[in-house]
Amino acid sequence: MQQDKPKAGMRLGHYALTVKLGEGIFSETWLAEHCYLENKEICIKIFTNEKFCHCLLKQKFLTTVKDLQHLPVIEDYDPTATPPYLAQEVVAGRSVRQLLREQKKFPPDTALALLVKTVQALKKMHEQNIAHLDLRPEHLMVGEKGSLKLLDYALGKINTWALSEYYKEFTGNEAAMPKPFMRSLLYKPKRQRSGLDLGISNDVFSLGILLYEMVTGTYPSRNAVFPSNLVPEIPRKLDMIYGQCCGRAEAVFENCDEILEAVRSEESVKEVLSNLPGVRLIQDNIAIVSVKTLAGDKHYVDGKNISLLSKNLDSIMATQLRFLGFDFQNIDYLNSSAIGFLVNFGDRVQKLGGATVMFHVDKKVMTILSALGLEKVIHIVDNQDQAVEQLCQTAGAQKA
Repeated sequence: MQQDKPKAGMRLGHYALTVKLGEGIFSETWLAEHCYLENKEICIKIFTNEKFCHCLLKQKFLTTVKDLQHLPVIEDYDPTATPPYLAQEVVAGRSVRQLLREQKKFPPDTALALLVKTVQALKKMHEQNIAHLDLRPEHLMVGEKGSLKLLDYALGKINTWALSEYYKEFTGNEAAMPKPFMRSLLYKPKRQRSGLDLGISNDVFSLGILLYEMVTGTYPSRNAVFPSNLVPEIPRKLDMIYGQCCGRAEAVFENCDEILEAVRSEESVKEVLSNLPGVRLIQDNIAIVSVKTLAGDKHYVDGKNISLLSKNLDSIMATQLRFLGFDFQNIDYLNSSAIGFLVNFGDRVQKLGGATVMFHVDKKVMTILSALGLEKVIHIVDNQDQAVEQLCQTAGAQKA
Protein backbone atom coordinates (compact mmCIF):
# COMPACT_ATOMS: atom_id res chain seq x y z
CA MET A 1 0.00 0.00 0.00
CA GLN A 2 1.68 3.15 -1.22
CA GLN A 3 1.39 6.02 1.23
CA ASP A 4 2.39 9.66 1.20
CA LYS A 5 4.86 10.47 3.97
CA PRO A 6 3.08 12.40 6.75
CA LYS A 7 3.92 16.12 6.82
CA ALA A 8 2.59 19.31 8.34
CA GLY A 9 -0.60 20.48 6.65
CA MET A 10 -1.65 17.01 5.50
CA ARG A 11 -5.33 16.32 6.12
CA LEU A 12 -6.67 13.10 7.59
CA GLY A 13 -10.42 13.06 7.95
CA HIS A 14 -11.38 16.35 9.57
CA TYR A 15 -7.88 16.95 10.96
CA ALA A 16 -4.83 18.83 9.66
CA LEU A 17 -1.39 17.76 10.91
CA THR A 18 0.63 20.46 12.69
CA VAL A 19 3.61 19.16 14.70
CA LYS A 20 5.32 15.76 14.68
CA LEU A 21 5.67 14.45 18.26
CA GLY A 22 7.54 11.22 17.70
CA GLU A 23 8.03 8.03 15.74
CA GLY A 24 7.74 4.38 16.72
CA ILE A 25 8.29 1.06 14.98
CA PHE A 26 4.81 1.03 13.45
CA SER A 27 3.65 4.66 13.42
CA GLU A 28 4.29 8.38 13.65
CA THR A 29 2.55 10.52 16.26
CA TRP A 30 1.39 14.03 15.35
CA LEU A 31 -0.49 16.92 16.85
CA ALA A 32 -3.39 17.98 14.65
CA GLU A 33 -6.16 20.56 14.57
CA HIS A 34 -9.79 20.03 13.68
CA CYS A 35 -10.52 21.72 10.36
CA TYR A 36 -13.98 22.98 11.36
CA LEU A 37 -13.92 23.28 15.16
CA GLU A 38 -11.82 26.08 16.64
CA ASN A 39 -9.31 25.23 19.39
CA LYS A 40 -9.93 21.51 18.92
CA GLU A 41 -6.49 19.87 19.14
CA ILE A 42 -6.01 16.16 18.80
CA CYS A 43 -3.22 13.55 18.85
CA ILE A 44 -3.05 11.36 15.74
CA LYS A 45 -1.17 8.09 15.31
CA ILE A 46 -0.45 7.51 11.63
CA PHE A 47 0.35 3.89 10.81
CA THR A 48 3.31 3.66 8.43
CA ASN A 49 4.48 0.04 8.72
CA GLU A 50 3.27 -2.28 5.95
CA LYS A 51 2.87 -5.37 8.14
CA PHE A 52 0.99 -3.37 10.75
CA CYS A 53 -1.32 -1.85 8.14
CA HIS A 54 -2.06 -5.32 6.81
CA CYS A 55 -2.98 -6.46 10.34
CA LEU A 56 -5.28 -3.45 10.70
CA LEU A 57 -7.51 -4.96 8.06
CA LYS A 58 -7.87 -8.15 10.14
CA GLN A 59 -9.57 -6.14 12.86
CA LYS A 60 -11.34 -3.14 11.41
CA PHE A 61 -13.32 -2.53 14.62
CA LEU A 62 -11.51 -1.45 17.79
CA THR A 63 -12.86 -2.12 21.27
CA THR A 64 -12.74 0.96 23.48
CA VAL A 65 -13.12 1.35 27.24
CA LYS A 66 -14.61 4.40 28.93
CA ASP A 67 -12.25 5.30 31.78
CA LEU A 68 -11.47 9.01 31.73
CA GLN A 69 -9.11 8.68 34.68
CA HIS A 70 -6.78 6.07 33.22
CA LEU A 71 -7.34 5.84 29.45
CA PRO A 72 -7.30 8.46 26.66
CA VAL A 73 -10.54 9.16 24.82
CA ILE A 74 -10.43 7.84 21.25
CA GLU A 75 -11.99 10.39 18.90
CA ASP A 76 -11.66 8.76 15.48
CA TYR A 77 -10.27 5.71 13.72
CA ASP A 78 -10.01 4.80 10.05
CA PRO A 79 -8.06 1.67 9.07
CA THR A 80 -9.04 2.11 5.41
CA ALA A 81 -7.68 5.65 5.00
CA THR A 82 -4.42 6.36 3.19
CA PRO A 83 -2.57 6.37 5.48
CA PRO A 84 -4.58 4.63 8.23
CA TYR A 85 -4.83 6.58 11.49
CA LEU A 86 -6.22 6.75 15.01
CA ALA A 87 -7.13 10.06 16.63
CA GLN A 88 -7.30 10.45 20.41
CA GLU A 89 -7.24 13.13 23.07
CA VAL A 90 -3.94 14.88 23.79
CA VAL A 91 -2.51 13.41 27.01
CA ALA A 92 -0.37 15.94 28.85
CA GLY A 93 2.61 14.77 30.85
CA ARG A 94 5.78 12.76 30.40
CA SER A 95 6.23 9.09 29.67
CA VAL A 96 7.93 6.76 32.12
CA ARG A 97 10.55 6.24 29.41
CA GLN A 98 11.38 9.96 29.46
CA LEU A 99 11.61 9.93 33.26
CA LEU A 100 13.88 6.88 33.23
CA ARG A 101 16.22 8.53 30.75
CA GLU A 102 16.63 11.40 33.19
CA GLN A 103 16.74 9.49 36.47
CA LYS A 104 18.25 6.17 35.24
CA LYS A 105 16.13 4.28 37.80
CA PHE A 106 13.47 5.03 40.40
CA PRO A 107 13.55 4.60 44.18
CA PRO A 108 11.57 1.47 45.16
CA ASP A 109 8.70 3.51 46.66
CA THR A 110 8.34 5.55 43.46
CA ALA A 111 8.40 2.43 41.27
CA LEU A 112 5.84 0.70 43.48
CA ALA A 113 3.51 3.74 43.34
CA LEU A 114 3.72 3.77 39.52
CA LEU A 115 3.09 0.03 39.41
CA VAL A 116 -0.04 0.43 41.53
CA LYS A 117 -1.38 3.18 39.25
CA THR A 118 -0.68 1.04 36.19
CA VAL A 119 -2.44 -1.96 37.72
CA GLN A 120 -5.43 0.20 38.66
CA ALA A 121 -5.62 1.42 35.08
CA LEU A 122 -5.45 -2.13 33.75
CA LYS A 123 -8.06 -3.39 36.18
CA LYS A 124 -10.93 -1.62 34.38
CA MET A 125 -9.81 -3.11 31.05
CA HIS A 126 -9.35 -6.61 32.44
CA GLU A 127 -12.80 -6.53 34.02
CA GLN A 128 -14.11 -6.29 30.44
CA ASN A 129 -11.73 -9.07 29.35
CA ILE A 130 -9.59 -6.65 27.34
CA ALA A 131 -5.81 -6.94 27.53
CA HIS A 132 -3.45 -4.05 26.76
CA LEU A 133 -0.75 -6.34 25.27
CA ASP A 134 1.82 -3.56 24.77
CA LEU A 135 2.78 -2.35 28.24
CA ARG A 136 6.15 -0.59 28.25
CA PRO A 137 7.52 2.71 29.59
CA GLU A 138 6.66 4.57 26.38
CA HIS A 139 2.98 3.90 26.93
CA LEU A 140 2.74 5.07 30.55
CA MET A 141 2.07 8.83 30.69
CA VAL A 142 2.53 10.55 34.06
CA GLY A 143 0.75 13.87 34.58
CA GLU A 144 2.01 16.86 36.57
CA LYS A 145 0.01 15.84 39.65
CA GLY A 146 1.03 12.19 39.45
CA SER A 147 -1.91 10.83 37.46
CA LEU A 148 -1.19 8.01 35.00
CA LYS A 149 -2.78 7.08 31.67
CA LEU A 150 -2.16 4.07 29.44
CA LEU A 151 -1.56 4.83 25.78
CA ASP A 152 -2.31 2.59 22.78
CA TYR A 153 -4.58 0.27 24.77
CA ALA A 154 -6.97 -0.26 21.82
CA LEU A 155 -4.19 -1.46 19.48
CA GLY A 156 -2.92 -4.39 21.54
CA LYS A 157 -4.09 -7.25 19.32
CA ILE A 158 -2.99 -5.56 16.11
CA ASN A 159 0.40 -4.74 17.60
CA THR A 160 0.83 -8.35 18.75
CA TRP A 161 -0.06 -9.76 15.32
CA ALA A 162 2.40 -7.45 13.57
CA LEU A 163 5.22 -8.15 16.02
CA SER A 164 4.62 -11.90 15.81
CA GLU A 165 5.21 -11.76 12.04
CA TYR A 166 8.63 -10.20 12.62
CA TYR A 167 9.34 -12.64 15.46
CA LYS A 168 8.59 -15.66 13.26
CA GLU A 169 10.53 -14.15 10.37
CA PHE A 170 13.71 -13.62 12.38
CA THR A 171 13.53 -16.63 14.72
CA GLY A 172 15.93 -19.22 13.39
CA ASN A 173 17.20 -16.73 10.82
CA GLU A 174 20.85 -15.70 10.79
CA ALA A 175 19.88 -12.07 10.29
CA ALA A 176 19.54 -10.09 13.52
CA MET A 177 16.15 -8.63 14.39
CA PRO A 178 16.18 -4.79 14.37
CA LYS A 179 16.73 -3.41 17.89
CA PRO A 180 13.42 -1.48 18.10
CA PHE A 181 11.51 -4.72 17.57
CA MET A 182 13.72 -6.58 20.04
CA ARG A 183 13.14 -3.93 22.72
CA SER A 184 9.39 -4.19 22.29
CA LEU A 185 9.48 -8.00 22.56
CA LEU A 186 11.37 -7.85 25.86
CA TYR A 187 8.14 -6.94 27.65
CA LYS A 188 6.22 -9.91 26.26
CA PRO A 189 6.18 -13.62 27.18
CA LYS A 190 7.07 -16.18 24.52
CA ARG A 191 3.51 -17.19 23.64
CA GLN A 192 2.56 -13.59 22.99
CA ARG A 193 5.67 -13.06 20.87
CA SER A 194 4.47 -15.86 18.63
CA GLY A 195 0.95 -14.43 18.50
CA LEU A 196 -0.46 -17.54 20.21
CA ASP A 197 -1.80 -15.85 23.35
CA LEU A 198 -3.75 -12.58 23.59
CA GLY A 199 -4.96 -12.99 27.18
CA ILE A 200 -4.63 -10.72 30.22
CA SER A 201 -1.85 -12.91 31.67
CA ASN A 202 0.47 -11.24 29.16
CA ASP A 203 -0.12 -7.89 30.88
CA VAL A 204 0.81 -9.44 34.23
CA PHE A 205 4.13 -10.58 32.75
CA SER A 206 4.76 -7.12 31.27
CA LEU A 207 4.11 -5.50 34.66
CA GLY A 208 6.94 -7.57 36.14
CA ILE A 209 9.37 -6.47 33.43
CA LEU A 210 8.28 -2.84 33.93
CA LEU A 211 8.88 -3.09 37.68
CA TYR A 212 12.32 -4.63 37.13
CA GLU A 213 13.32 -1.88 34.73
CA MET A 214 12.01 0.92 36.94
CA VAL A 215 14.04 -0.17 40.00
CA THR A 216 17.22 -1.31 38.22
CA GLY A 217 17.35 0.90 35.11
CA THR A 218 17.77 -2.07 32.79
CA TYR A 219 16.02 -5.19 31.48
CA PRO A 220 16.22 -8.58 33.21
CA SER A 221 19.06 -10.74 31.96
CA ARG A 222 19.14 -14.51 31.99
CA ASN A 223 21.50 -14.46 34.97
CA ALA A 224 19.64 -11.88 37.08
CA VAL A 225 16.93 -13.86 38.88
CA PHE A 226 15.55 -10.93 40.89
CA PRO A 227 16.00 -7.12 40.91
CA SER A 228 17.95 -7.32 44.17
CA ASN A 229 20.60 -9.43 42.44
CA LEU A 230 21.47 -6.25 40.55
CA VAL A 231 20.60 -3.66 43.22
CA PRO A 232 21.01 -5.34 46.66
CA GLU A 233 19.12 -2.66 48.61
CA ILE A 234 15.87 -3.36 46.74
CA PRO A 235 13.25 -4.67 49.23
CA ARG A 236 12.37 -8.33 49.20
CA LYS A 237 8.74 -7.41 48.52
CA LEU A 238 9.62 -6.06 45.06
CA ASP A 239 11.53 -9.25 44.31
CA MET A 240 8.43 -11.24 45.20
CA ILE A 241 6.12 -9.13 43.04
CA TYR A 242 8.49 -9.37 40.06
CA GLY A 243 8.86 -13.13 40.53
CA GLN A 244 5.11 -13.76 40.70
CA CYS A 245 4.48 -11.59 37.63
CA CYS A 246 7.13 -13.24 35.48
CA GLY A 247 6.88 -16.86 36.58
CA ARG A 248 10.09 -16.87 38.62
CA ALA A 249 8.27 -17.98 41.78
CA GLU A 250 6.20 -21.03 42.73
CA ALA A 251 3.01 -18.94 42.77
CA VAL A 252 2.05 -16.56 39.97
CA PHE A 253 -0.38 -13.68 39.89
CA GLU A 254 -3.60 -14.44 38.03
CA ASN A 255 -5.07 -10.93 37.96
CA CYS A 256 -4.75 -7.29 39.01
CA ASP A 257 -6.45 -7.81 42.37
CA GLU A 258 -3.77 -10.28 43.44
CA ILE A 259 -1.03 -7.80 42.56
CA LEU A 260 -2.74 -5.00 44.48
CA GLU A 261 -3.19 -7.31 47.47
CA ALA A 262 0.52 -8.14 47.39
CA VAL A 263 1.38 -4.44 47.41
CA ARG A 264 -1.01 -3.82 50.31
CA SER A 265 0.69 -6.58 52.30
CA GLU A 266 3.84 -4.46 52.18
CA GLU A 267 1.91 -1.71 53.92
CA SER A 268 0.67 -4.19 56.52
CA VAL A 269 4.19 -4.48 57.94
CA LYS A 270 4.07 -0.85 59.01
CA GLU A 271 0.49 -1.24 60.24
CA VAL A 272 1.42 -4.26 62.37
CA LEU A 273 4.51 -2.56 63.77
CA SER A 274 2.48 0.51 64.71
CA ASN A 275 0.43 -1.76 67.01
CA LEU A 276 3.47 -3.64 68.34
CA PRO A 277 5.78 -1.19 70.13
CA GLY A 278 8.14 -4.03 71.00
CA VAL A 279 9.18 -4.51 67.36
CA ARG A 280 11.73 -2.24 65.67
CA LEU A 281 12.30 -2.50 61.92
CA ILE A 282 15.97 -2.61 60.86
CA GLN A 283 15.50 -3.36 57.16
CA ASP A 284 12.52 -4.34 55.03
CA ASN A 285 12.54 -7.95 56.33
CA ILE A 286 14.72 -7.65 59.47
CA ALA A 287 13.50 -6.56 62.90
CA ILE A 288 14.48 -6.52 66.59
CA VAL A 289 11.84 -7.93 68.94
CA SER A 290 11.66 -7.04 72.64
CA VAL A 291 10.47 -10.22 74.34
CA LYS A 292 9.70 -8.32 77.55
CA THR A 293 7.38 -5.86 75.75
CA LEU A 294 5.59 -8.48 73.66
CA ALA A 295 5.11 -10.65 76.76
CA GLY A 296 3.08 -7.94 78.50
CA ASP A 297 6.03 -6.04 80.00
CA LYS A 298 6.82 -8.92 82.34
CA HIS A 299 10.30 -10.13 83.31
CA TYR A 300 9.32 -13.74 82.66
CA VAL A 301 7.53 -15.92 80.10
CA ASP A 302 5.41 -18.74 81.45
CA GLY A 303 1.87 -20.10 81.23
CA LYS A 304 0.40 -16.75 82.33
CA ASN A 305 1.62 -14.67 79.37
CA ILE A 306 2.84 -17.09 76.72
CA SER A 307 -0.48 -16.81 74.88
CA LEU A 308 0.04 -13.04 74.57
CA LEU A 309 3.57 -13.55 73.26
CA SER A 310 2.28 -16.19 70.83
CA LYS A 311 -0.43 -13.86 69.52
CA ASN A 312 2.05 -11.02 68.97
CA LEU A 313 4.56 -13.27 67.20
CA ASP A 314 1.80 -14.61 64.94
CA SER A 315 1.05 -10.99 63.97
CA ILE A 316 4.71 -10.58 63.00
CA MET A 317 4.60 -13.78 60.94
CA ALA A 318 1.65 -12.40 58.99
CA THR A 319 4.01 -9.79 57.56
CA GLN A 320 7.09 -10.36 55.40
CA LEU A 321 9.47 -10.07 58.37
CA ARG A 322 11.58 -13.21 58.31
CA PHE A 323 14.84 -12.28 60.08
CA LEU A 324 14.23 -11.58 63.76
CA GLY A 325 16.53 -10.71 66.66
CA PHE A 326 14.95 -11.51 70.06
CA ASP A 327 16.07 -9.11 72.79
CA PHE A 328 15.90 -10.88 76.17
CA GLN A 329 16.86 -7.79 78.16
CA ASN A 330 15.29 -7.99 81.66
CA ILE A 331 13.89 -11.50 81.06
CA ASP A 332 15.15 -13.72 83.87
CA TYR A 333 12.87 -16.74 83.59
CA LEU A 334 11.41 -18.98 80.86
CA ASN A 335 9.44 -22.10 81.65
CA SER A 336 9.70 -25.23 79.49
CA SER A 337 6.56 -24.37 77.50
CA ALA A 338 7.94 -20.94 76.62
CA ILE A 339 11.25 -22.43 75.54
CA GLY A 340 9.52 -25.06 73.41
CA PHE A 341 7.37 -22.39 71.82
CA LEU A 342 10.40 -20.22 70.92
CA VAL A 343 12.26 -23.21 69.45
CA ASN A 344 9.22 -24.14 67.33
CA PHE A 345 8.81 -20.52 66.25
CA GLY A 346 12.45 -20.46 65.11
CA ASP A 347 11.84 -23.63 63.07
CA ARG A 348 8.79 -22.03 61.40
CA VAL A 349 10.81 -18.98 60.44
CA GLN A 350 13.68 -21.09 59.11
CA LYS A 351 11.32 -23.14 56.91
CA LEU A 352 10.19 -19.85 55.34
CA GLY A 353 13.79 -18.96 54.51
CA GLY A 354 14.38 -16.73 57.55
CA ALA A 355 16.39 -16.88 60.76
CA THR A 356 16.19 -15.96 64.45
CA VAL A 357 18.88 -14.83 66.88
CA MET A 358 18.70 -14.23 70.65
CA PHE A 359 20.77 -11.67 72.56
CA HIS A 360 21.00 -10.10 76.04
CA VAL A 361 20.18 -13.55 77.42
CA ASP A 362 20.30 -13.61 81.25
CA LYS A 363 22.60 -16.12 82.97
CA LYS A 364 19.60 -17.78 84.64
CA VAL A 365 17.97 -18.30 81.25
CA MET A 366 21.24 -19.60 79.80
CA THR A 367 21.41 -22.14 82.65
CA ILE A 368 17.91 -23.36 81.76
CA LEU A 369 18.80 -23.63 78.05
CA SER A 370 22.03 -25.47 78.84
CA ALA A 371 20.20 -27.92 81.10
CA LEU A 372 17.90 -28.73 78.18
CA GLY A 373 20.83 -29.00 75.74
CA LEU A 374 19.53 -26.11 73.63
CA GLU A 375 22.41 -23.64 73.82
CA LYS A 376 23.78 -25.11 70.57
CA VAL A 377 20.38 -25.35 68.88
CA ILE A 378 19.37 -21.73 69.43
CA HIS A 379 21.56 -18.97 67.91
CA ILE A 380 22.66 -16.74 70.78
CA VAL A 381 24.95 -13.68 70.63
CA ASP A 382 25.94 -11.10 73.21
CA ASN A 383 24.37 -7.85 71.99
CA GLN A 384 22.13 -6.19 69.41
CA ASP A 385 24.98 -5.15 67.09
CA GLN A 386 26.11 -8.76 66.77
CA ALA A 387 22.52 -9.90 66.23
CA VAL A 388 21.89 -7.35 63.48
CA GLU A 389 25.17 -8.21 61.78
CA GLN A 390 24.37 -11.93 61.77
CA LEU A 391 20.81 -11.39 60.52
CA CYS A 392 21.99 -9.07 57.74
CA GLN A 393 24.59 -11.61 56.64
CA THR A 394 22.02 -14.41 56.62
CA ALA A 395 19.46 -12.29 54.73
CA GLY A 396 22.13 -11.28 52.20
CA ALA A 397 23.12 -14.91 51.66
CA GLN A 398 19.47 -15.80 51.02
CA LYS A 399 19.25 -13.10 48.32
CA ALA A 400 22.52 -14.06 46.62
